Amino acid sequence: MLSTGKNWVPEAANSTLTQMFEDWDGDGPVSRSWDILQEGYLCCGIEDAYDWQNDSPQFLDYAAHQHVNITAELIYPDSCCEIGSRYKNCGLVENGNYEWGCLYGVTEYALYQALIAGGIICVISGMEFISITWTFVFGAGQPVETPYKLYQ
Repeated sequence: MLSTGKNWVPEAANSTLTQMFEDWDGDGPVSRSWDILQEGYLCCGIEDAYDWQNDSPQFLDYAAHQHVNITAELIYPDSCCEIGSRYKNCGLVENGNYEWGCLYGVTEYALYQALIAGGIICVISGMEFISITWTFVFGAGQPVETPYKLYQ
């Protein structure tokens, strides 16, 4: 995956989010994952809130069956509503949503985790190198007692 270039993290995140977006059903585990993601990153959709309006027939169908007078200009799930204005069906009644999409936050998180993992690997490798070097420098020339020498 690293060989595809420097954009492999955003591409992988976009692919995963797009698949999750297509699997959104309003009530299942994927929908709950979207809610957790959008509430946690204070974001809405993949690129922006318009994703829900333009790219999600499942959401539009779900919204149409909520028995709510849809008055919002742009509709989106409740998890897109800003924290101070979040209530049931808030995304169908008014527009007070997060304007940016979740792709940026997910990508930044993945890159941050990769940076931490890379740093840990470098530290462990450095410690191994120092340990091996120490063994060769300070252990060279000293006799090693083997079981054979002990029993002579």
